[in-house]
Amino acid sequence: MSILVFLIIIINTLISAYNAYSCGRIWSVCQGFMKIAAVAGLIVSVAGFIQTWVLLIGFITEYFGWLKPDALNALFSMTYVLIVLPVIGSGIILTIQSWIAAVRTRNVGSGAGAVWNTGATAYDIYQAMETLPNAFNSVINFFSSEDEDSGSKASVALIFTVAVMMSLGSTYFFFQKGQNKTADEIQVDKHLKHHRHSYS
Repeated sequence: MSILVFLIIIINTLISAYNAYSCGRIWSVCQGFMKIAAVAGLIVSVAGFIQTWVLLIGFITEYFGWLKPDALNALFSMTYVLIVLPVIGSGIILTIQSWIAAVRTRNVGSGAGAVWNTGATAYDIYQAMETLPNAFNSVINFFSSEDEDSGSKASVALIFTVAVMMSLGSTYFFFQKGQNKTADEIQVDKHLKHHRHSYS
């Protein structure tokens, strides 16, 4: 595993954890389209964790010789094929929400965030148009090839399934952390209001 891959794993994990935590923080107080945006944020978090776990498990199994290089490439391609459309769809929702926030608040930070999300979503769409067909064909060729043994195919499917389960668990963990933090703050606020009312 190269240093670049290690950095990607660390950064991806931090971003995904922050997304899940942030969604947990606002979950109990958001309504309407904001709730939809929170769901989109959770989808992005799960997708990010899937990439992290696939990279980690994939390179470890390939390093110990449990997964062949062509199977590893098929695993990466399959991961991209299965998460790219949900990520793009969620990105569009988050971009719309960021523009709504920018119009409401009319500050530089919100505007910059909206522009960034717009650019990121547009780039993801462009990348998908360029990459998705080849990735899809790679997956089809791998699973339909008679040269690939059934063990390699089963390993790819198993690793991806494990990565999905681990990602759901990781997202839920940080989402709950965010929810608990908000719940604690609400309790403290109620406690302070009760004491102020008692003294008045």
